[in-house]
Amino acid sequence: MSRKNIFFIIAILFATGILIQIEFNISKTIIAIVLTFLIVCSSILLINKKRSTGLMFCALLICIVGMVRICIFDIQSSNDAYQLIGNDVTLRGTIAESPILYAKEAGSVYLLKLDELVHQNGKKEKVSGYLRVYDDYYAFFYEPGDYIETTGTVKSFNEFKNPGKAEYKNVNKGKHIIGILLPKKGSSVIEKTNSYYIERICKKIKDKIENTFSKYITDKNLPILMSLLFGGNYNNISPKEIEAFSTTGIIHILSVSGSHITLLFGFIYMLGKWFQLKEKSILILTTVAIFIYAAISGFSPPVIRSSIMGFLAIVAIFSEREKQALNVLGATVFIMLIVNPYYISDISFQLSVGASAGILIFYKPIEIKLQKIISYKRITQAAALSISAQLLIVPIILYNFHNFPIYFIFSNIFVTPLLDFVIIFGLTAAIFVWILPPLSGGILYITDYILEFSLTINHFIANLPKARYLTGGMNLSEVLTYYGAILFVYVNKKIRKEKIMYIGSISILSLLIITTIYLKITEEKEYVIIPDTGKTVSAGIISKNEKILYYEYKGNIFSGKEFKSVLEYYGIGETDILILNINGTENINTIPDIPAKKILIIGKDKNQLINQLQKKGYFVENAQNKTIKYKQDLNIHVNNEDCIIERKDNAIYFMHGNFSNTLKTKKGILFIECNEKMRKRNEIKQNDFEVFFSKSDKKRKNEGNEINVSDTGMIKLNYKDKWTLSN
Repeated sequence: MSRKNIFFIIAILFATGILIQIEFNISKTIIAIVLTFLIVCSSILLINKKRSTGLMFCALLICIVGMVRICIFDIQSSNDAYQLIGNDVTLRGTIAESPILYAKEAGSVYLLKLDELVHQNGKKEKVSGYLRVYDDYYAFFYEPGDYIETTGTVKSFNEFKNPGKAEYKNVNKGKHIIGILLPKKGSSVIEKTNSYYIERICKKIKDKIENTFSKYITDKNLPILMSLLFGGNYNNISPKEIEAFSTTGIIHILSVSGSHITLLFGFIYMLGKWFQLKEKSILILTTVAIFIYAAISGFSPPVIRSSIMGFLAIVAIFSEREKQALNVLGATVFIMLIVNPYYISDISFQLSVGASAGILIFYKPIEIKLQKIISYKRITQAAALSISAQLLIVPIILYNFHNFPIYFIFSNIFVTPLLDFVIIFGLTAAIFVWILPPLSGGILYITDYILEFSLTINHFIANLPKARYLTGGMNLSEVLTYYGAILFVYVNKKIRKEKIMYIGSISILSLLIITTIYLKITEEKEYVIIPDTGKTVSAGIISKNEKILYYEYKGNIFSGKEFKSVLEYYGIGETDILILNINGTENINTIPDIPAKKILIIGKDKNQLINQLQKKGYFVENAQNKTIKYKQDLNIHVNNEDCIIERKDNAIYFMHGNFSNTLKTKKGILFIECNEKMRKRNEIKQNDFEVFFSKSDKKRKNEGNEINVSDTGMIKLNYKDKWTLSN
């Protein structure tokens, strides 16, 4: 990487400043003081021709500017109507996107741009921001631009506070979405406005294309094809297909990316040359096509990034500056972050930019290395493309998904090229829908066969042994070591002559490696994790010899998936015992899909649920009123819906008041969501710890240690003479 890539470097520095401010929320006064200091120092150094030191101060200045940008955005968003949260209100506003069906057509969800709050006395008050409306009254006939009045309850987003997932709170903040609205009755359309006219036209175009495609494409393949062409549409794709794409590492192809823009450009360029158009005409035609395509696809962050980058890349090609690809990417990222700094929290944006940068930086060096091993050019190119695309996004994938696709190279060699043909044929058919429908139908028949063949190969790869390796998430030292190693390998030859820089780089990398190894060796081998799963009670008792989980469903259908995600973040894929308190559920879909050697059922006897679990291959034991000895130093005591896990000199209580005699002899007791009766019966001592999930109106006496997971997010505890929070 050279100084010619100045825009790429500026984008990295600007993004770093934004990330620092999001993470640490530094005082605006301190930022202003540092900004002034850096401007003065940079100016003095550059005037006095202290180039190296001046550039270093300029780099810091760009970081600070990134922090300033997000502070300005936060000030602007503070005007959004967050005061509505928790209230029953009547609102007026404009529908800002096409409603999407959910829950098997039981209702629809759409985005409402707020305009007025209507008070009970009829007085209207201007409000700003957006609400995500979950309308059970089937509002699918609404269109973007409809001005409606609706009455309902405004709630904040139910986002669990656990590690190992994207910060959707920041993503919504960047879009000025303040929460969700649950209407109490059907909304009424006041008038049809001309706002969101482009979105309305694009919806009609997309609906026309989809309706025509449905005549020739199978019901199973239609949503996949629409996702391949325009992104989105994931709700209509079967979970089995989504899982297969995720396992093979090519799920990104279901979102609009740079490859889609490249294919679109290649197709238009070929047509332009065929009709002997001038390059200027091809450029104009391509620009218009990219804008229309982006509009139909919905202007999501990856679509915007791909479109801007595609446009700038095409301009660079026609002006014979195609070697400036990294600068084009940097300029695109910089422009997007100027407009909305919270794009940086969007995982699709992170993956899209990371994969693009990886390809631009590492594709050629990797291809040259592979050519020495593999003589077949197309295989080396496909493998180099796959590896370079993954190289910079591995920490992002592991943090958010905790698994790594083992066979991603094979899927990129055998499946991705076929899906590229599907995209080309699909876009061609979409054009001929308006020009020559019969020809469009013929193309779609061929497209359906290619798509089906692609999915068959993808499923074959996904079902190979160990297709996905559970890694767990990466901590900060591991991430820094990973990127430090990649950077060192990349610049190794360039800095070898600079002895001070070379020795310094080796020293820093060695320190990172030693720190990572030390943290790995000294991390706790025995601990209890209690994630935030809403009102649902969940906990994992983890040690070297056993993994025991407790789960008591209490009304949040996403709790099971969240519990599984947290466990995978810690590298836990299978458990020895899963204790299920089934009092709160009749539905097997509310139970976390976690591989377990044995499931212990406590609570009321529900044979139907037990039979369903057994059909799924679980070994299930009804543990009502039993004491189960598990290994030498661990016993599980059950009485109806109460459970005590007895370990060495401590115990963990999940109790509602059925035990008459409890384990008072234990030095330390961990009370997890125990009721008032049990807390009074077992006086909380200094070595004890109390954890509860649901927020309580009553003030509890904090005689021992207590914590509310709903407020703090996930906690990790260990026991050494007493229960303590783990760092």
